[in-house]
Amino acid sequence: MKHILSMIAVFCFLVMPIPAASAQDCGPNCPICSGSGFDTEAMLSNKTVFTNALLFPDAEETLITGVKFSVSSKVDLGFSYLSTSRKVIWSARALLLAEEEEGWIPSIILGIGSVRANTSDQSIFLTATRNLESTIGVPLRLSMGAAAFMTEPDRLYPIGTLSYLYKEKLFPFISYDGVNINYGAAYFILETLHIGLMYIENRYLGVTTGFRFAR
Repeated sequence: MKHILSMIAVFCFLVMPIPAASAQDCGPNCPICSGSGFDTEAMLSNKTVFTNALLFPDAEETLITGVKFSVSSKVDLGFSYLSTSRKVIWSARALLLAEEEEGWIPSIILGIGSVRANTSDQSIFLTATRNLESTIGVPLRLSMGAAAFMTEPDRLYPIGTLSYLYKEKLFPFISYDGVNINYGAAYFILETLHIGLMYIENRYLGVTTGFRFAR
């Protein structure tokens, strides 16, 4: 019960200040475009490659395949291919500050990438993320920050993600990309392999799978 109440409290803290968005374009920190939809850690582990595929039968982009890999323990890069528009999108993240094992000090991450939204094709974001298990005893990861389109640097969008890793197997998350609330849940068949569902932009339901391995 303590775990459930703690999760509800943090969930409400993340979601309640967020206004509903009427636009259906993805925001500057879209979980698909940024490649961070099912991240269980602040950054991709060093010398790790993560491949994934997402199928959205009713969306504008029906199939997205991608790969993300760590350049070092502080930098990871990602690329995805959009099969409908035949376009490649990319993302890059840098760890500016690593979270401590104990306490409340979060990781600080600077990210940049391409996003198919509005009149901009590139976005930049800064986020603070923290695994709360050592402080509240629940395996929650809370991320909050701000993002902007490169063509509109003076307009900031609030972004945030709340995820929960249950017994190293079930991984639900909810994220706000600056425009829409997105939901997802994954089940880890193996430590390196998962299948899941995503509901994005308040209208598109899709299935996803991902596999990670050491290079």
